[in-house]
Amino acid sequence: MTATLHAKAIAGQVEEFVRTVGHVAPDDPEFSQDVQLFDAGYLDSLGVVRLILFIESTFNLALDDRILLDLRFTTIAGIGELVSQELGPP
Repeated sequence: MTATLHAKAIAGQVEEFVRTVGHVAPDDPEFSQDVQLFDAGYLDSLGVVRLILFIESTFNLALDDRILLDLRFTTIAGIGELVSQELGPP
């Protein structure tokens, strides 16, 4: 599995979580892996905390400020990239 496929697989898991926690309709035309989750209102502050806990428990990572403040942490695709980088080669 390449790093890109690894990041996409992670993003898929994150998307499923966000859709559930954010109560995103399956046919929501505005929702994508590139949408700004917080600015677009898909996650509120509690949702962000739940997302962090989900990522840490699912991928056995401790997310530090460097990751949480990275601009990529605002989209599902970006989160997939960040987590993939932290985990290292698949």
